[in-house]
Amino acid sequence: SQMRDLLIRVFQSAVSAVNPLECVRKSLRVTSSSLCVDGSTSRLIPIDQSTPLYLISFGKAAAAMTQGAEEILGSRMKEGIVIVPKVEEGSKNLRSTVYEAGRSNLPDRRSIEATKEVLRMVECADSNAIFVVLISGGGSALLALPSKGITLDHKLTTIRTLVSRGASIQQLNAVRRALSRVKGGRLMEAIGERKSISLVLSDIVGDPLEFIASGPTVSPQSSIRAATVINELSVRSSLPKEVIDAIDSEKSSPLSAHHTALHSIVCNNTIALEGAKITLEEVGFKSTITTCTQVGDADEFGRKIADTVIGMEKGEKTALLFGGETTVNLPPHNGIGGRNQHAALAALIQLWKRREEWKNKGVNFALLFAGTDGQDGPTDASGATVTSQIIIDLPIDEMEKAEKALKEANSYNFWKEFRGGICHFQPGFTGTNVMDITVLIHESM
Repeated sequence: SQMRDLLIRVFQSAVSAVNPLECVRKSLRVTSSSLCVDGSTSRLIPIDQSTPLYLISFGKAAAAMTQGAEEILGSRMKEGIVIVPKVEEGSKNLRSTVYEAGRSNLPDRRSIEATKEVLRMVECADSNAIFVVLISGGGSALLALPSKGITLDHKLTTIRTLVSRGASIQQLNAVRRALSRVKGGRLMEAIGERKSISLVLSDIVGDPLEFIASGPTVSPQSSIRAATVINELSVRSSLPKEVIDAIDSEKSSPLSAHHTALHSIVCNNTIALEGAKITLEEVGFKSTITTCTQVGDADEFGRKIADTVIGMEKGEKTALLFGGETTVNLPPHNGIGGRNQHAALAALIQLWKRREEWKNKGVNFALLFAGTDGQDGPTDASGATVTSQIIIDLPIDEMEKAEKALKEANSYNFWKEFRGGICHFQPGFTGTNVMDITVLIHESM
């Protein structure tokens, strides 16, 4: 349908607005006398012809971000190291050394080897060196190096134990930092009094620098100590002795006040939604960004979007945009799905149940629930679309299938089969990730 085609165009505009290569190109400037972020004079590091520039890049968008940075730094870049989950064709032409690690989104032996190389480069760099650090989501699994005496197994076991006791992200990060040589500002400590610029692609609601890739270049905002955390959660007795020793001997080494670290969020969910909004307004939709910090249950969110559609009156062409990241509460034996496909399924069911309330209003609407990285959960789909056309003549047995799939968290298989997969949204891997977007378009017939 035309409306579905428009939604696909809107998604493409959102993703183009957060293209990592373009975002780095836009925000980083180098002249003969300075390195500057976001064109602002207050965010400027003086350099001269002999200043060596080093590049450190890690995360799912690391290769594209590096391509942008290498173009700008040119021959002034002395050395660069990139750590990615998967080496793509594009990363073969980079001047930086590329390491592949953390395949299953958990740190592995290769993450440790690559991170040791990063620290070696930092240690050997001159005292006037400047570091450009490119950070994107998924970085925690790629830049990883346990403290001396701790193995990767110790660390993973500890994190699993804490998660099972309901630890908050702040508590987890306090412990991660105590057991790491890079996380929670430790990379910054290695850089020491030399200057650095971090460009960040945010995949977390609210863009908290200290949580994106576990904040290697940011001094932790919260002063909770790991020792306090393990006592509060009463896990002391169930952790390996080496871990307890490392936690008890943790030195609080706050980053020195004279350290010069600039940070810039170059890509986030808001920028993606603004890209989507421009395309909608070009074709005459009055568009509003409702939120870019949507969290909570995917099921409830899907129903909320359906109820919003039902409450809309006949009138001018309207579009609403939502961004963020919901969660799915999994049943004991779950199927395959992801939060966007799940929310779309909940919306479909709710719109069908309340169809009498909107059918006679003479309106057309279409919804898209999609992950900006092109991957919703462990699937090859980004999400799904729901249109008024598709719901009007749905037989009851289709709805029974939908309710069963929702209950079993099996949204992927539902959308794959439903109407020959016409509503399943599969744009492929996009090379960026700023969480999820939801687009609602509504017009009178």
